[in-house]
Amino acid sequence: MGLSRLSSEDLSTEEMEFEVGIKFLLITSKHLLLPLLYQWLIIHPSRNEKDLSPKQKWHIIIFGADTQEGRRFDIWLLWAILFSVLTLMADSVPSIHVKYALQLKYLEYFFTGVFTAEYLARLMVSENTKSYAFSFGES
Repeated sequence: MGLSRLSSEDLSTEEMEFEVGIKFLLITSKHLLLPLLYQWLIIHPSRNEKDLSPKQKWHIIIFGADTQEGRRFDIWLLWAILFSVLTLMADSVPSIHVKYALQLKYLEYFFTGVFTAEYLARLMVSENTKSYAFSFGES
């Protein structure tokens, strides 16, 4: 049963708030995320990046928050974090969990995969993989 087909009589307060939140995210995605995705797909390398290896280019994208591509990567990562948190929040509401447990579980798996891939990509492009892997917690 789709969210748009439910009437207000069929929904609890938590479910109505969840539905409003989902609709907001869909509208936001359409107007903010899709243009960013379009820009991401048409990245033109600058003059300095022409001689870089793919590993060096990805290092700039993943670690270079001062570059346009790096900012886009960070924004996509922040959106993934936001959607992941919202998924966990929705799963904590008992009435939503009962209806959408399987979908929320798969969303949690999806985000776990996204964050795992992001971390592995960071390890692969870091200059010293071992020191990067054990650098967390250091000041």
